[in-house]
Amino acid sequence: MEIINFHPESGEPKEFLPTPPDETLTEDYSVIALKRGLNPTHSVLILAGATTIGTQGAVEFVCQQNSLEELLLRLSVSNSGELKPFEAVIRVKVARGVPVGTELVSLRKSPK
Repeated sequence: MEIINFHPESGEPKEFLPTPPDETLTEDYSVIALKRGLNPTHSVLILAGATTIGTQGAVEFVCQQNSLEELLLRLSVSNSGELKPFEAVIRVKVARGVPVGTELVSLRKSPK
C-alpha cells in the first residue's frame, strides 16, 4: 500500500512507499488528518498507516509532546487553540517490528 501525494510541493515525492513486502519492514508511512464530521460542529481525527505499524507510529506521534508541539507550530495554531482541518504524512522508522521514530514529512492545511 502507498500514500499518493496528488499535489506534491517542491521537493516532495509523488508517493510515499513503505518498505517492499518481500523485505523486512524498516520504514512505513501514515496519515494524520483532522476533518469536519457529519455534524459540522464536530471533527474527526484520522490516524491511518500503510501497515498496522504505520498506524501505531501515527498514534505515538500525536501522543508525544515534542512531535505534537512541532505539528501545532507548523499549523500555526492560534492562542485560542482552535485547530483547523489538516492532513499530514508521517514517516515511521521501524526496527524489530516496532516503530522507533517518526518524522513529519508533509503537511497540508485545509482551505476551510
